[in-house]
Amino acid sequence: WVRTIAPPVMREPVTCCFDATPLTVWVACNDDKVHAIDLPTGEIHFTIGAFGGASGAFHRPAGIAFLNHEVFVCDLHNHRVQIFCAVSGRYLRKWGRRGGRSGRGHREFNLPWGICAAGGLLYITECANRRIQVITPGGVVVHTITLARAVQLGGISVDAEAGVVYVADAQKGQIHVLDRRGGAQAYSVARRREAVAGAPEGSWLRNERAWATEVEP
Repeated sequence: WVRTIAPPVMREPVTCCFDATPLTVWVACNDDKVHAIDLPTGEIHFTIGAFGGASGAFHRPAGIAFLNHEVFVCDLHNHRVQIFCAVSGRYLRKWGRRGGRSGRGHREFNLPWGICAAGGLLYITECANRRIQVITPGGVVVHTITLARAVQLGGISVDAEAGVVYVADAQKGQIHVLDRRGGAQAYSVARRREAVAGAPEGSWLRNERAWATEVEP
């Protein structure tokens, strides 16, 4: 533990991502807002979002990622990904609409939950469609990875050098480990009642290890 960042207006933080230049942490919260916070001081640069379906509003922001001076936010119940300027917070564009449970439809989403940037691409999980869409920052779908055995996909992280994808599955209490190149499922680790006691929602990489957050004891 180093210190705690807790601005008074930040309520029920869900997830975050970091921008190293400048040192900024972006925090998505359950009150349908996303805060850009100065990491050294803990002060809020600005806040984006409000409840709703209009451009720039959210209905439960979930995963968040930073790439090329832009911030990408999974807007869970609006079934879309919204993109903002990382410098000003200005709304830029959005991708997607609700897709079918069959998993068909490029850049359509059914409960997009997790997102991460790796190798110049964005990896986006869909809780209801049991798939990962790999998309360029310009919105072109490169490929799709379907996880037939998954139940509730959540947070995602990617080791771009090793070509490995780690995806949390909250319902099954597992971390799915995938081959990024072929999209084939390699194996799953941390089954419920074994290494993971609760429901993993987040997944990230640090010091060559995969980490996960649990939301149920």
